[in-house]
Amino acid sequence: MTEKIARAELDKIIEIINYKKSDCLNSCIEIGSQLHSLKESNIYMYIKTEDGNYYASVYDLIKDYFAFSKSTTDRYIGVYKKFGDVNTNEVKSQYSGYSFSQLCEMLSMNDSLLTKCDSIMTCEDLRELKKKDKGFIETKDFISDPNTSLQVNFTKELYDKVLSFARKRQKHMADYVVEIIEMFFKSMESEVVKA
Repeated sequence: MTEKIARAELDKIIEIINYKKSDCLNSCIEIGSQLHSLKESNIYMYIKTEDGNYYASVYDLIKDYFAFSKSTTDRYIGVYKKFGDVNTNEVKSQYSGYSFSQLCEMLSMNDSLLTKCDSIMTCEDLRELKKKDKGFIETKDFISDPNTSLQVNFTKELYDKVLSFARKRQKHMADYVVEIIEMFFKSMESEVVKA
C-alpha cells in the first residue's frame, strides 16, 4: 500500500465516520425531544406496569421501556433543550461537529464557557476546562475533629448561585452568604455529633 492509497482510504473513512457521527448526534437530539415530550405529557400515569399498577414516575416507565437510567434520561433531555433546534429536532449548527458525550460534558457550562469549547477537545479536556473555570480554592478542614473527613471547598459556582439568588430577591448578597455559611456549619455540627 502506498501513502497515496492509504491517505485516500483514510479520507474515505473520515468522511463516513463524520457523516455517521452527525447522524448519530441528530438521533440523540430526536431521542431527547421524544423523552422530553414523554416527561411533559404525564402519560406514565395512565400506563400500567406488568404487575397491574400504574407507573409512579416517568423515569420508571422510561427505565422499563428503554433501559435508560434517570441520569441518562436527563442527559438526553438536557442536550436536546440546550443544543437542539426545537423546530427541526436537529443539533444547532454551531454544535454540529461535537459528539453526544462532548455535549453531555458541556451541559453544565454557561454561555461564556461554551465559547471556549472546540469540537476537537476530548471529554477530558472539557472536564479540565470546567474545573479551571470553577476556580476551586482548596481550604483546610474547618472541622478540627480528626474522626471526620469532611472538607469544605468554596467555589465560584457557589458564589454565582448566591449572587443570582440575591439579585432575584433584591437582597444584599453578603446577607445570603452569611446565612448559607451559618446553615452549612450548623449542618456540619449535627453530622459530627451523629458520627
